[in-house]
Amino acid sequence: PNMLIEVDHTGRALRTIHLPDQIAGMVRRQGFEGVALAREGAAAGRLVIAFQSGLEGDGDDTTRLALVDPASGEWRFWRYPLEEVKQDDYSGLSDILHLDGERFALIERDGRGKAHALKWITLVDLSSIKGASPGETPPVLKKTRVLDLVPMFLAAGRKVEKEIEGLAIAADGQVYAITDNDNERATLLLRLGRAEALFARR
Repeated sequence: PNMLIEVDHTGRALRTIHLPDQIAGMVRRQGFEGVALAREGAAAGRLVIAFQSGLEGDGDDTTRLALVDPASGEWRFWRYPLEEVKQDDYSGLSDILHLDGERFALIERDGRGKAHALKWITLVDLSSIKGASPGETPPVLKKTRVLDLVPMFLAAGRKVEKEIEGLAIAADGQVYAITDNDNERATLLLRLGRAEALFARR
């Protein structure tokens, strides 16, 4: 099962938030992969979840973002368009980060570590279209690619990392991503630039 667990500072579980039954039954091998708390705007206090890959019935070329209000338990859903990286093989999502209002940044990537790999930072705005309730067909969001990470690796003479897994904005406004080393090599912390430059409204 995919669930959210709220814990206190001691690690004691306070409550769990479960997917609606009709959605839980659609999850295939890969489910929740990232969660972000919206701290301002219309979505303030709500959690937005990125599913790694598509749900049953949605097709492999989209995955889902979900917004849940912990106070009311209400869920809303959107579809996020994925990229075909080779025949019948699509990218997936690794993390989600709240920016402002209802704008969120995401890591979209494939599982390859070569020069033609897909390692993107993208941006979506949930306010652009109303999300669907669990029994409805979710609308497809428009995504904007804001950064391709592959050239960073190549310019530094490094191997392209397969798994870019985490995304954060530090207190000084710098944006960082981190790799998952799969216990094979050093973990890399990537400084991507300032948030106001990367995620400026266009």
